[in-house]
Amino acid sequence: MIKARLQEILIHPVLISLILWLVILFLIPDNFSRYRIKHIRDEYTPAGTSHFFYDLDNDNISEKLTMDLNDPEQTKIVVSTGNRVIDQFNFRYQPTGILKLYTDDWNGDGLRECYIFTVSNDSIFLNIVDPLGSGSIIRNGRFIDFRRHGSQSTDAPQIVPAGIVKTGSGQNAFIFYITTGFSIQPRNVYSYWPDSDSLIRSPVSGAVISDLIISDINDDPLAEFILSTRATDNIKAEFPYSDQFAWLMVLDNSLEFTFPPVKLAEYPSEMKVIPLRSGTKTRLIIFQEYFGTGETESSFYIYDTDGNRISEKSFSDFESNRFSLFENRHGPGTFYFLRNRNAEISELDTSLNVVRSISIPAIEYEKPLVLLDADLDGREEYLFQGSGHRSLVITREDFMFPVAFEYKEPGHPFISQKLTQGGKPEIYLQFNGYSSLINYSKNPLYYFKYPFYVLIYLGLFAFITLLAQIQKYRLSLKQETEKKIAGLQMKAIKNQIDPHFTLNILNAIGTLYATESDREKADYLFGKYARLVRQTVISSDQIIVTLAEEMEFVQNYIDLEKFRCDNSFDYRVEKGEDVDMEIKIPRTLIHTFVENAIKYGVRFRPEDGLIEISIRKTDKHYILTIADNGPGMDFSEKTALGTGRGLRIVNELVDLYYRLEKARITYSIGNNSISGEAPEGTKVLIKLPV
Repeated sequence: MIKARLQEILIHPVLISLILWLVILFLIPDNFSRYRIKHIRDEYTPAGTSHFFYDLDNDNISEKLTMDLNDPEQTKIVVSTGNRVIDQFNFRYQPTGILKLYTDDWNGDGLRECYIFTVSNDSIFLNIVDPLGSGSIIRNGRFIDFRRHGSQSTDAPQIVPAGIVKTGSGQNAFIFYITTGFSIQPRNVYSYWPDSDSLIRSPVSGAVISDLIISDINDDPLAEFILSTRATDNIKAEFPYSDQFAWLMVLDNSLEFTFPPVKLAEYPSEMKVIPLRSGTKTRLIIFQEYFGTGETESSFYIYDTDGNRISEKSFSDFESNRFSLFENRHGPGTFYFLRNRNAEISELDTSLNVVRSISIPAIEYEKPLVLLDADLDGREEYLFQGSGHRSLVITREDFMFPVAFEYKEPGHPFISQKLTQGGKPEIYLQFNGYSSLINYSKNPLYYFKYPFYVLIYLGLFAFITLLAQIQKYRLSLKQETEKKIAGLQMKAIKNQIDPHFTLNILNAIGTLYATESDREKADYLFGKYARLVRQTVISSDQIIVTLAEEMEFVQNYIDLEKFRCDNSFDYRVEKGEDVDMEIKIPRTLIHTFVENAIKYGVRFRPEDGLIEISIRKTDKHYILTIADNGPGMDFSEKTALGTGRGLRIVNELVDLYYRLEKARITYSIGNNSISGEAPEGTKVLIKLPV
């Protein structure tokens, strides 16, 4: 009883629907991301012209800055709002190696200034414009440093703005760094004070700077500058902090080293560093990759703010030159390690144990194109270049809820944010010759996923219930069919062992036993009859038998009928060599027609009656022929076919056989005649599918 109850529970539609529902939830993609990207439109952009959008006056409406580079000797900046041009500003030379305009509020008046670097053959210049404040150029062509060309190289310097910071004197300074490859120099961090037009630079260094993080790591409370570097081995001569090594460097607010730079791995190698707050202390988390032929292992290091190594741990599960470290800005005590371009990310704690694993769509570069508060919720998002330069991937600062936007064609966009009055914030992607406007926001359908999942379950439950009802109906039909088969089998038994036939046979056999000389014949006939009865009883529960079994039954039956009729008829059985006697046929199919051939055919001949049974095979059918030389059939007389009970049983058996085996049996009954003369018997033709 317990087993039956358990089986009932296991096949109940509620449980089956629940299991299928869980499988479907696991397999179907999550189209209900918490955030979404909506493509607004594409716009044509003339060659040599770039557009940037910045909210310069903090009124939540972006001004448009158009950079025209069609004149090789100067850069034109047109500032406009809506359809109205505010002003145009021109500078000597053009920018090189800078990905975007930089804007910030240096003087604290609530209005942003624009910072643009231009480069000549041998010099780098800074230009500052205050388009909405004074409406003038604050600095035009302020010399920053000399640009040195590398041997056999046109390598341009990479100039990266870092931000505005407060200095110890109370003034605000604009921080940026310049790094080069084959050009060798400059490779410095710079602090520029617009108030006094003062510029300071970090100590002379050959280290190749790959990143700069502004952070107060010693609670003084002035900002320090943490540098990530790489060893490229482009400087062969003696040089301070040669690029034959990667160096750990931290600069103070005056751009002096807070501790002597720490030499890490030799060329070729790269190191990346971030600050990590742990309790009341700040630690420097470093990952150093060595990709040379030496035995140096790539490892994580933890240093204190005085440059002392605390711990290290070797690590190899990452992609060379495609890794990065990210601060956890809202969860102190952990950081993120992006391990490869497949964007497999591990969140690690201060003991370098993996706290959580995250995955986002594949990316092309390990560094984001930009950090931007794309949905104006007070937190910045990472905007990565997607794999193959074909998409933009946006994630939260904790890398959750990633979404991607496919570009119209592969490219590298310059990114800014366009704000309109009363409209949603838009991300402006500037490509070569065209631009795309997109919107990043919360997905209003996100919370609809729960009723959607419920609907999936209810749909599954309804479907499974319907299947159960159909199966129940089919089972009832099957039971009815089985009952019908049982009834037909009973009819078949009665039809095969007719009471008159049985009495006559037994009487005849008894007569033979009365004569001593006929006892052997009586034994033979009684054996035939016994086998006939035995076969009938044993196969009484079968609706389908083999052709061999049916023919054995038929031949026993004919032998007994032949005896009853004093051998007034004979029979022949012809079978083709390629006939398979194990094929399945409905029980009593041949017997019924043979019985009719005796009753309504050869029995009416006083002598020389003949029944011929032929079995042959064609490409598609087995052909069974049952012919007699009786009087034939007069279809105008109802009695010619007797009561027709046997043929009705045959028709029902053929129909049931089709339902069970999906094979259609056909038969035909007609008279044997020559050239339209009087009938010379009856012929039955049965076709069985091969």
